[in-house]
Amino acid sequence: MIQQKKHFNNLQDFLDFSIQSNSALSTQQSNQVGEADESALGSALANCANFSNLELDFSRNKIGAINISCLGSALVNFTNLQTLVLELRYNQIGEKGTLCLGSTLAQSINLQNLALGLENNQIGNIGTTKLSSALAQCTNLSNLKLYLTKNQIGDEGAQSLGFNLANCSNLSNLALILEFNEICTFCLGTALQNNTNLQSLELVLRKNQIVDEGVSALGFSLVKYTNLSNLTLIVAQNQIGYEGASGLGIALAKCNNLQNLNLYLGFNNIRDEGASGLGSALANCINLLNLNLYLSDNQIGDTGASNLGFSLAKCTNLQNLGLYLDENQVGDEGTSGIGFILENCINISNFELGLGMNIICFQEVSNFGSSLANFTNLSNLTLELYENQIADEGASALGSALARYTNLSNLKLYLYLNQIGAIGALGLGSGLAQCNNLSNLILDLRLNQIGDEGASGLGFSLEKSTKLSNLELCIGENQIGPIGAFSLGSNLAKFTNLSNLKLNLINSQIGGEGASNLCSALAKSTNILKLELLLGQNEINESENLKVQSKCDDFQVNLVTDGINSSTNVVLSSLNSQQCLPNSCNNQFCSGVFELSQECSQIHTNTLIFPHFQVASIVDVGVTNNAIADGIKNLIQLFNEINLNYTNFIMTDYTNFAVNADCNIYSYRLTYFFQVLSIMNTGSDQMKTTIFDFNTHLNSYIYRYQISINTCHPTCLLCNGITLNDCTSCQQVASFSNGSSGSCSCTNSSDYFQNGQCVNSCSTNYVPNGKYCYYNYGCSTPDPSNNGKCQTCASGFYNNDGICQTQNTVPPGYVQQGSNFILKASQNPQQVQNIQYYLKAFTSYTFSDLEVTNKGFSVTPGRPQQPLVTSCKGVNILGGFMVIQYNTVIQFPSITISTQYYQIFFTVYLIDFDTNLSPSQINVVLSDGSQLSSYTVSTNKSTAYYCGLNQMDTIDSFSFVYKIGASPSNQITKNFQIINKSRITYAGSPVAQGYLGIRDITVIGFDCINCTDCIEYICTSCVDYYFLNSSKFCEKCFDPNCIKCSGKNQQDCISCNSVKPYFLQDDHSCTDCKLNGYYSQSNNCLKCIPNCQTCSNGSTCDLCQSGYLIHEQTNKCVICSQQSGYYSSGKYCKQCNVACKECSGPTDLDCTILVYLLQQYTLFLISSAVTFNHL
Repeated sequence: MIQQKKHFNNLQDFLDFSIQSNSALSTQQSNQVGEADESALGSALANCANFSNLELDFSRNKIGAINISCLGSALVNFTNLQTLVLELRYNQIGEKGTLCLGSTLAQSINLQNLALGLENNQIGNIGTTKLSSALAQCTNLSNLKLYLTKNQIGDEGAQSLGFNLANCSNLSNLALILEFNEICTFCLGTALQNNTNLQSLELVLRKNQIVDEGVSALGFSLVKYTNLSNLTLIVAQNQIGYEGASGLGIALAKCNNLQNLNLYLGFNNIRDEGASGLGSALANCINLLNLNLYLSDNQIGDTGASNLGFSLAKCTNLQNLGLYLDENQVGDEGTSGIGFILENCINISNFELGLGMNIICFQEVSNFGSSLANFTNLSNLTLELYENQIADEGASALGSALARYTNLSNLKLYLYLNQIGAIGALGLGSGLAQCNNLSNLILDLRLNQIGDEGASGLGFSLEKSTKLSNLELCIGENQIGPIGAFSLGSNLAKFTNLSNLKLNLINSQIGGEGASNLCSALAKSTNILKLELLLGQNEINESENLKVQSKCDDFQVNLVTDGINSSTNVVLSSLNSQQCLPNSCNNQFCSGVFELSQECSQIHTNTLIFPHFQVASIVDVGVTNNAIADGIKNLIQLFNEINLNYTNFIMTDYTNFAVNADCNIYSYRLTYFFQVLSIMNTGSDQMKTTIFDFNTHLNSYIYRYQISINTCHPTCLLCNGITLNDCTSCQQVASFSNGSSGSCSCTNSSDYFQNGQCVNSCSTNYVPNGKYCYYNYGCSTPDPSNNGKCQTCASGFYNNDGICQTQNTVPPGYVQQGSNFILKASQNPQQVQNIQYYLKAFTSYTFSDLEVTNKGFSVTPGRPQQPLVTSCKGVNILGGFMVIQYNTVIQFPSITISTQYYQIFFTVYLIDFDTNLSPSQINVVLSDGSQLSSYTVSTNKSTAYYCGLNQMDTIDSFSFVYKIGASPSNQITKNFQIINKSRITYAGSPVAQGYLGIRDITVIGFDCINCTDCIEYICTSCVDYYFLNSSKFCEKCFDPNCIKCSGKNQQDCISCNSVKPYFLQDDHSCTDCKLNGYYSQSNNCLKCIPNCQTCSNGSTCDLCQSGYLIHEQTNKCVICSQQSGYYSSGKYCKQCNVACKECSGPTDLDCTILVYLLQQYTLFLISSAVTFNHL
């Protein structure tokens, strides 16, 4: 007889249904079951005693021991029951309830297939013992799935569970989900050894207290399973070291029939010894066909990786291999060792290798690539080598190796952040082009330096891949300009079989013209059917964006570009308060939530008074059922009834949206949380939005609904963009050059523009900027300089750089003076000048994704149809809960700096981090291609339950200042990034969740007045010709030629300039020492000897002053006529001949007075003309 299967969403539907004897029954009760319901349910089930298949879901219903007894009483009559699926997760069954439930199951003697969901039911050791004792009597059970997560089960309960299940000798397939308990595993493993008929076993023991002895014992108990062919063992996040890993491997090697093994050992501490021992043991698994080995974050280095590779190379029968060694310390030697697997396991057809975030260089990638060449049977390959150092040589070598894969049809290659340039891209592309059977390729080369040449060469090379039909090419953030983009597009258009193309060029330099030319080039393709272009962060304005879109009209295209528009936020402070539901979550969801379903939609009508052209709607949605288990898709629809616009958000993969915390709405645990973003191009002043959830199986709830708008220029009544030339309707005079849009003007030239109206003056809450009135709510006195800023805000408002706001938190980089937030740099005008605002973003409590786009920010990886902005207790942040996780990059717009210094401030939100923050855990990196700074947790941080789940959060501030030395004539462009590199802990242990959020971003530039260096806007050293005075100002030196001085007095000069480089001896002034009577020595200008005009030192003279000569013996300057026995000869005063007492020359014939050596008397000369020839 054909069997019916009927599914019910609630108890009443089931009660109203006419029961037939041969049916398969499935019912889901999603509200609290009352006593009347229990009685009715018992009566209804009593009529179904002949059913063979039954599926009941009563999760999250506060079912206790008493309630379960009624269910048990009804089920005991199902004597023909063979298959039972009973979901009782997140109730309050406890020890007594398991006794009743077990008693019922023990009487189901024909039961063959049982799936029992008892997650989070306070069962404990005693309850586990009672339940397993009853299951031991189900001797016909062949398939059992038992979910006992979060039940405080320890060694005693695990031991009882194992021993009792050993009596189920017919079990062939067993799944025990025991994560988040307190099990050592030793007892469990010892007990389970009696199940010798077991063929497939899944043990999930993540996050227990398993140590080396426990995991080794578990392994050896598995040896008894002589028929075991399929094993999944998840023991991640325990306390397993190298001894445990080795022991487990030795045991598994003795499971002779094992063919399929999935082993999860991530986030333990097995190190090199453990990886070596595990590999050595697995080498003996001669029948192993499929192996997935997860060893991420285990402090494995070259030795461990190399030994692991050598060992696995002996598993020659392997057909499918997944080896994941991400986040270890594997370098060149380790990579080479892994290559041995590739040389020997020639039967592998599917291979996934995770080596991201290690320390691999180009040389060993070359050797490793050569090893890959032996994989001639390989058809599917995934290589994760991101965040290493393979460079051009490694990329080229890898390409050459891949070229030898004659059977490769599917390839995923992740090489981002690897210092690859144009040569490497070309070499890699040339190699891939020779993979003759390649049909599907994902190539991720983001955050390298391939440039125009590399993009062009890559496209040219891949063009030769004649069978390539699906291509995802991620080459954003690679310094690619319009030339490279056009060349790439031209080559891609020539692909003969390419039908689906996804091209990521985010944060390049292609501009609007480059994007348009790219689309023009791609439009020449005759084969591309579906095109997705990601062109964010490329300085594409609105008009260029429209041009790009027009060029891509021939494709089924998803085009993502930048906008340059400002945004004004309109936030709904609450929804229908009557639908607010209580909940138990500590942080993110501590405010009210609102029920959402197909029958219970949310309808909101809003009047938008500002002319605008774009509306963004954001909805935060929580789901309270296990969507993974039943494979249900979640569909949220935002429908604007007035404009007949709608957006569908379809959730198919919940993996990244799981909520790993106890958070209940009524009694239903919040299991998934996601956000929906819809951006509509509309200028309607009325928005009537209906939010539907088309799920019939899940309960959904709204936590936030916000709408934001992009406003028109003040001159426009209607517009299609932000500028004054984007008006599509004017109040008075229109000047539309292209017939559809243009500029507006007023008849009276003295009028102002306000919301498209010509007015005599700006209204209250508007401030003038030239002839335009801008909305600034709370402003009582506009700035008289007519610059669009407010001078004085009304009571209750705070003035943040001319913008009035209600938030009273002082942003980083500012100080509060009364109700004004003043830039701290402006408080020291004697030392800081030329302050420039390069960027100011995300200061409003309600900023949205429109501002993120308008300001030129992007986040990688992206979130299609989901916002980048989240709410933290009413304060919006970029990133935040479920968004900015580990390794996410926040890319700033390009900033051109024209000052000596630049400084970056922002507020940091660390969400769901451990309360004991430490620098080793928190690593928020500021980068401009190379790391500039890492955020360090400050003493001023505030820590509390803010906006995550039941984990403490921290709010702090970040500041970084750098002397770049730019000027108006020497401008420097920077591309900053914030990267979340944090290692998160939860209750002291590593976890994957942990989120970063930022807001209040300010980037300023400034010059320090006459300073070479300044800290916190106070000079620490001065430029030449200035000195640092006691007030920490740079004051001029006394002497204008003094380049270094210590004070304002002339005697304080330390060094002089090159024009006058010497200190004058007399007064310490600076001189060139080109002075009569002085000479230079070192940096001093010293006096010559007396009466000396020119000298080179202080003891001799080169030329004496007029009337003086250099004394031949003393080297002093003397009047020679006054020197007895000397005569004048040029510049010298020389001694007479020995015969002369006085003379006129050097010889004895020049004597004017003789000296008698034999007679002592004087001969008086009678005449000066007499010449004496003899004595």
